[in-house]
Amino acid sequence: MRSGYLVLNRDNNLVSIESMKLLWDLKVEPATQMCVWRALINILPTRGNLVKREITLSCVLCPLCRKHTEYVQHLFLTCEITQKVWDSYNKWIGILSVRHYYLINHSRSFYRVGCTKKVNDVWKGTTVTIVREI
Repeated sequence: MRSGYLVLNRDNNLVSIESMKLLWDLKVEPATQMCVWRALINILPTRGNLVKREITLSCVLCPLCRKHTEYVQHLFLTCEITQKVWDSYNKWIGILSVRHYYLINHSRSFYRVGCTKKVNDVWKGTTVTIVREI
């Protein structure tokens, strides 16, 4: 199992061992963990991914903005609707955040320096739950 994580870790655009450990250690529903894991390794059945697998669809556009092809990065990070969700969340919890364009970089920001473990656990759990809800 460990060798599989090492293979995935060879490329900076792929999931790191630390990100996977962070995800599986969270006290959230297993369905949330699975959804975020599938998004991180880009195996969610987004419309763009389905077309790559030669599945014919009548529309490949993002169901939220209807402007761009629905890929993982777009759906969770660059879609104008999703960006509003993240901006509202960051405002609600009182942080300024750099907007990420790769989900792996976004997942690396799930830890807040200077906060207690309990606060970090709640913050990480809320963040991955938002990913699932999107």
